[in-house]
Amino acid sequence: MMLVCCMAVIPNSIFSQTCCTGGVPITGALRINTYPANSVQLRLTYDYNKIEDVYLDGSLTDDERIKRATKTILLQADYVINKSVALSLLVPYIWTSEETDQLSQPLLLETNGIGDISLVAQFKIPVSEKYPLVVGGGIKFPTGETKKINNSDGFILPANLQPGTGSFDAIFLISYQTPFSQRKSLQLTSSLFYRLNSSSDNLTFHERYRFGNELQIFAGISDDYVLGSIITTPSLLFRLRKTQKDQIEDFDNDNTGGTWLYLVPGINLNITPKIILGFSAELPIYRNLNGFQITTSSKLVATIHINFSKNDTDIKQFDKQF
Repeated sequence: MMLVCCMAVIPNSIFSQTCCTGGVPITGALRINTYPANSVQLRLTYDYNKIEDVYLDGSLTDDERIKRATKTILLQADYVINKSVALSLLVPYIWTSEETDQLSQPLLLETNGIGDISLVAQFKIPVSEKYPLVVGGGIKFPTGETKKINNSDGFILPANLQPGTGSFDAIFLISYQTPFSQRKSLQLTSSLFYRLNSSSDNLTFHERYRFGNELQIFAGISDDYVLGSIITTPSLLFRLRKTQKDQIEDFDNDNTGGTWLYLVPGINLNITPKIILGFSAELPIYRNLNGFQITTSSKLVATIHINFSKNDTDIKQFDKQF
């Protein structure tokens, strides 16, 4: 058996200036699964991020002049090389829209395109036979466009609406799952993801821009229940996200960075041994943001996971909603 961590994009994600910058926060889309060696899995994720909460100096305002939304389709392919090593490739496609009401004159900004592609390796450390520790790392490549123009008027969009970040970024992860002694199907899940960003000189309005480094911690529980012929796995997680301030030519951007805490309820449906459907939502419960920022009001995620292993009986699935 093999443990493989499958990323996403994190729209997004994986990688943010506020909650919704150029690129997708793929660290928030990582998944951890157990499958046999020499097996291949594909996952298609749809992420809808409603971004309408406006913060000023750490406080939520009643400003309703700005409304933003991102929609991301993330395709990830996972290959389990052997019982200890696996690789994941993540390719996001992002749609972004922002509507601003300025003196009763609405301004609409829209664009779409391929985001930054990521390659991640995962390694199993046999802390225990059934529940190993997973560590990994990877690189996010600057494949997404950073000079996209607005669909309606042809003006170049700002950095936080671009599909890409224009930088090579390093990704680090560690994850562990353990069952409760009284009920083996009830599991405690914990994961940590860190993204170390480099500077970009490919953004139009700045000679050198660096998005703030990002830390994400997931913790929660999940359990398995049989409903008819379908195994369902409801889960309840907390997601803590903390980002440093962005830098413009070595000076801090005071309208970036902060701390977010989300409640993440979700459910997986094991339709067949090879097909899994997943649904989750993200609801903010705490935010402390620097300066003036617009951030996530709510998020909805839907996934379909297909396993191409030839041996159904050799699959034990730990695909939790985090």
